[in-house]
Amino acid sequence: VVDIIFSRSFSTIISSWIVTCFASLFVTCSFGSSCCGTNLLSTIVRRNCKLPDTDDDEVWHMRFQAPWGKHNPPSFRYKNVAAQGGVGINQTNVLPVVVIRDPISWMYSMCGHPYAAIWKHSKDICPKLLASNNPSPNDGTPELNSVQVRYAMDVTITYESLVGLWNEWYREWVEEVDFPFLMVRFEDLLFHPVTVVRSICTCVGGSPKQPDFWYNANSAKGEIGPHTGGSGLFQSIVRYGNSTFRNTVLSPEEKVYAKGALRKDLMTIFHYDTELHF
Repeated sequence: VVDIIFSRSFSTIISSWIVTCFASLFVTCSFGSSCCGTNLLSTIVRRNCKLPDTDDDEVWHMRFQAPWGKHNPPSFRYKNVAAQGGVGINQTNVLPVVVIRDPISWMYSMCGHPYAAIWKHSKDICPKLLASNNPSPNDGTPELNSVQVRYAMDVTITYESLVGLWNEWYREWVEEVDFPFLMVRFEDLLFHPVTVVRSICTCVGGSPKQPDFWYNANSAKGEIGPHTGGSGLFQSIVRYGNSTFRNTVLSPEEKVYAKGALRKDLMTIFHYDTELHF
């Protein structure tokens, strides 16, 4: 089921990461749009990777977020300093590890934990990509349900929908970023954690911290504030490895819109199903 949903052999993607690694950039961090698995990545990398010459405090070298803030766009680099863990860090000497996620399951997670994203929806009607199922009187296309995201530095950006947010977030990383970074699929982190984490660790010059791999069976976010109700490892595997679940996230009208609006170039680069087979 996983291969059908995510449409690519895992070994091919792993090999493409290795050639982008820069071992001299020893400070790693997790980064990504909300609800894409950055907490999971940060937790299991810290617990399983030993970096060279870091006997003091490895948390200092493997930070839970980029020093400009893990949910801010990459254009915030050098412009913003994260209040937690960003002060005094040379932002040039950081290798961001960016997490990308299948847009359908990502939108489902955003319904439960929207964080700084604001759009019209309810617990029962979500992700609500369309403002109305009725076509616009102007051109016959559906009216979209726009999303506002509040970032640091009092910056608010409006996107056409959750689909537009996913498109723009990863477009900026792919098309505009000119510094080294790694891109990790959430699904590979979930279903192939040992290979993913050890590849990242090797990439930055590290080695396994202990012979046995450490897993986090509970929610990596914890159960505090906006993180309450997060999925644990095994619950996530059951849910996101189920193609039937994926078919229930969007309405028929939303499926039509998402299939046409999601950027096929980004979906292809990261080997997601461009035809959105449900």
